[in-house]
Amino acid sequence: MNFLKLKIKNPKSPAGNPGSPLRDLKLKRGFTLIEVVVSIFVLSIALSAISFIFSSVIASANTVKHNFIASFLAQEGIEVMNNLRNGDWIAGRPFGSFGTAGVLGNGSYRVQWDSAVPITIVTNPPLLYDSTTGLYGYSSGTASGFTREIVVDTVIPNIQIRITANVSWTDSRGNVRNLAAESHLYNWK
Repeated sequence: MNFLKLKIKNPKSPAGNPGSPLRDLKLKRGFTLIEVVVSIFVLSIALSAISFIFSSVIASANTVKHNFIASFLAQEGIEVMNNLRNGDWIAGRPFGSFGTAGVLGNGSYRVQWDSAVPITIVTNPPLLYDSTTGLYGYSSGTASGFTREIVVDTVIPNIQIRITANVSWTDSRGNVRNLAAESHLYNWK
Protein backbone atom coordinates (compact mmCIF):
# COMPACT_ATOMS: atom_id res chain seq x y z
CA MET A 1 0.00 0.00 0.00
CA ASN A 2 1.28 3.22 -1.03
CA PHE A 3 -0.46 5.94 0.73
CA LEU A 4 1.98 8.54 -0.25
CA LYS A 5 3.67 8.57 -3.46
CA LEU A 6 6.09 11.37 -3.80
CA LYS A 7 7.17 12.33 -7.21
CA ILE A 8 9.61 15.17 -7.75
CA LYS A 9 9.93 16.46 -11.19
CA ASN A 10 13.32 17.91 -12.00
CA PRO A 11 13.87 18.81 -15.58
CA LYS A 12 17.60 18.47 -15.09
CA SER A 13 19.15 15.20 -14.18
CA PRO A 14 21.30 15.10 -11.01
CA ALA A 15 24.58 14.44 -12.76
CA GLY A 16 26.18 15.74 -15.90
CA ASN A 17 24.21 18.92 -16.41
CA PRO A 18 25.76 22.31 -15.82
CA GLY A 19 24.29 23.86 -12.73
CA SER A 20 23.45 20.53 -11.10
CA PRO A 21 24.45 20.33 -7.41
CA LEU A 22 26.42 17.14 -7.91
CA ARG A 23 28.55 18.57 -10.71
CA ASP A 24 29.17 21.81 -8.78
CA LEU A 25 30.46 19.76 -5.82
CA LYS A 26 32.85 17.88 -8.05
CA LEU A 27 34.28 21.15 -9.44
CA LYS A 28 34.70 22.87 -6.04
CA ARG A 29 36.77 20.27 -4.24
CA GLY A 30 39.81 22.52 -3.50
CA PHE A 31 42.60 24.71 -4.80
CA THR A 32 45.32 23.44 -7.04
CA LEU A 33 48.94 23.71 -6.03
CA ILE A 34 49.58 26.43 -8.61
CA GLU A 35 46.73 28.54 -7.22
CA VAL A 36 48.16 28.27 -3.71
CA VAL A 37 51.69 29.18 -4.84
CA VAL A 38 50.47 32.18 -6.85
CA SER A 39 48.33 33.46 -3.97
CA ILE A 40 51.25 33.11 -1.50
CA PHE A 41 53.51 34.97 -3.96
CA VAL A 42 51.02 37.84 -4.37
CA LEU A 43 50.49 38.02 -0.61
CA SER A 44 54.24 38.11 0.09
CA ILE A 45 54.74 40.96 -2.41
CA ALA A 46 51.93 42.94 -0.76
CA LEU A 47 53.33 42.36 2.75
CA SER A 48 56.87 43.31 1.73
CA ALA A 49 55.57 46.54 0.15
CA ILE A 50 53.68 47.39 3.34
CA SER A 51 56.73 46.69 5.52
CA PHE A 52 58.90 48.87 3.23
CA ILE A 53 56.40 51.71 3.54
CA PHE A 54 56.34 51.40 7.34
CA SER A 55 60.14 51.37 7.60
CA SER A 56 60.35 54.43 5.32
CA VAL A 57 57.82 56.29 7.45
CA ILE A 58 59.72 55.45 10.64
CA ALA A 59 63.04 56.58 9.10
CA SER A 60 61.45 59.83 7.93
CA ALA A 61 59.95 60.44 11.37
CA ASN A 62 63.39 59.97 12.99
CA THR A 63 64.98 62.36 10.48
CA VAL A 64 62.37 65.01 11.23
CA LYS A 65 62.77 64.46 14.98
CA HIS A 66 66.55 64.90 14.82
CA ASN A 67 66.24 67.99 12.60
CA PHE A 68 63.86 69.57 15.13
CA ILE A 69 66.15 68.77 18.06
CA ALA A 70 69.18 70.15 16.18
CA SER A 71 67.37 73.35 15.25
CA PHE A 72 66.26 73.88 18.86
CA LEU A 73 69.81 73.24 20.12
CA ALA A 74 71.22 75.75 17.62
CA GLN A 75 68.60 78.32 18.61
CA GLU A 76 69.33 77.70 22.30
CA GLY A 77 73.07 78.29 21.74
CA ILE A 78 72.39 81.63 20.07
CA GLU A 79 69.92 82.63 22.79
CA VAL A 80 72.46 81.81 25.53
CA MET A 81 75.03 84.05 23.82
CA ASN A 82 72.39 86.78 23.42
CA ASN A 83 71.53 86.54 27.14
CA LEU A 84 75.24 86.76 28.06
CA ARG A 85 75.52 89.91 25.92
CA ASN A 86 72.44 91.38 27.66
CA GLY A 87 74.01 90.55 31.03
CA ASP A 88 77.11 92.47 29.95
CA TRP A 89 75.03 95.59 29.36
CA ILE A 90 73.35 95.28 32.74
CA ALA A 91 76.69 94.73 34.49
CA GLY A 92 78.42 97.53 32.56
CA ARG A 93 80.95 95.22 30.87
CA PRO A 94 82.24 96.03 27.37
CA PHE A 95 80.42 94.86 24.26
CA GLY A 96 81.55 91.36 23.28
CA SER A 97 82.75 90.20 26.69
CA PHE A 98 79.93 87.61 27.10
CA GLY A 99 80.28 87.37 30.86
CA THR A 100 84.06 87.49 30.94
CA ALA A 101 86.24 90.32 32.31
CA GLY A 102 87.47 91.39 28.87
CA VAL A 103 86.33 91.15 25.27
CA LEU A 104 85.93 87.55 24.12
CA GLY A 105 88.12 86.78 21.12
CA ASN A 106 87.04 85.20 17.86
CA GLY A 107 86.88 81.42 18.09
CA SER A 108 84.86 78.31 18.87
CA TYR A 109 83.08 77.89 22.20
CA ARG A 110 80.51 75.70 23.87
CA VAL A 111 77.61 76.74 26.08
CA GLN A 112 74.70 75.10 27.81
CA TRP A 113 71.39 76.53 28.95
CA ASP A 114 72.74 77.90 32.27
CA SER A 115 76.21 79.05 31.13
CA ALA A 116 77.67 82.09 32.87
CA VAL A 117 80.52 82.30 30.35
CA PRO A 118 81.33 80.50 27.08
CA ILE A 119 83.91 77.71 27.38
CA THR A 120 86.68 77.54 24.79
CA ILE A 121 86.46 74.31 22.82
CA VAL A 122 89.48 72.08 23.25
CA THR A 123 87.42 68.93 22.72
CA ASN A 124 83.75 69.05 21.88
CA PRO A 125 81.97 66.24 23.75
CA PRO A 126 78.40 65.36 22.81
CA LEU A 127 75.60 67.10 24.65
CA LEU A 128 74.03 64.99 27.37
CA TYR A 129 70.25 64.58 27.60
CA ASP A 130 68.80 64.61 31.12
CA SER A 131 65.51 62.71 30.88
CA THR A 132 64.31 63.94 34.30
CA THR A 133 64.54 67.62 33.32
CA GLY A 134 64.32 67.29 29.53
CA LEU A 135 67.40 69.53 29.15
CA TYR A 136 70.56 69.14 27.10
CA GLY A 137 73.87 70.08 28.69
CA TYR A 138 77.35 68.89 29.60
CA SER A 139 76.94 68.11 33.30
CA SER A 140 74.43 65.23 33.61
CA GLY A 141 72.44 62.78 31.53
CA THR A 142 73.08 60.28 28.76
CA ALA A 143 74.95 60.99 25.52
CA SER A 144 72.51 62.44 22.99
CA GLY A 145 74.68 62.12 19.89
CA PHE A 146 74.45 65.88 19.24
CA THR A 147 77.44 68.22 19.43
CA ARG A 148 77.17 71.99 19.41
CA GLU A 149 79.80 74.57 18.59
CA ILE A 150 79.31 78.32 19.00
CA VAL A 151 81.52 80.37 16.68
CA VAL A 152 82.13 84.01 17.64
CA ASP A 153 83.36 86.28 14.86
CA THR A 154 83.80 90.04 15.13
CA VAL A 155 82.46 91.67 11.97
CA ILE A 156 83.00 95.32 12.95
CA PRO A 157 84.97 95.85 16.18
CA ASN A 158 82.84 97.23 19.01
CA ILE A 159 79.77 97.38 16.70
CA GLN A 160 78.82 93.95 15.28
CA ILE A 161 79.52 90.31 16.23
CA ARG A 162 78.35 87.28 14.25
CA ILE A 163 77.31 84.25 16.32
CA THR A 164 77.03 80.92 14.49
CA ALA A 165 75.70 77.80 16.19
CA ASN A 166 76.76 74.56 14.48
CA VAL A 167 75.00 71.36 15.57
CA SER A 168 76.18 67.94 14.31
CA TRP A 169 74.84 64.41 14.73
CA THR A 170 74.98 61.03 13.01
CA ASP A 171 71.75 59.76 11.46
CA SER A 172 70.48 56.17 11.46
CA ARG A 173 72.30 55.44 8.18
CA GLY A 174 75.65 56.58 9.60
CA ASN A 175 75.75 59.92 7.75
CA VAL A 176 77.02 62.96 9.66
CA ARG A 177 74.40 65.69 9.52
CA ASN A 178 75.00 69.37 10.25
CA LEU A 179 72.72 72.28 10.97
CA ALA A 180 73.86 75.89 11.37
CA ALA A 181 72.06 78.97 12.65
CA GLU A 182 73.46 82.49 12.58
CA SER A 183 72.69 85.71 14.41
CA HIS A 184 74.27 89.15 14.46
CA LEU A 185 74.61 91.03 17.73
CA TYR A 186 74.97 94.80 17.66
CA ASN A 187 76.28 97.30 20.18
CA TRP A 188 73.26 99.62 20.17
CA LYS A 189 74.16 101.28 23.48
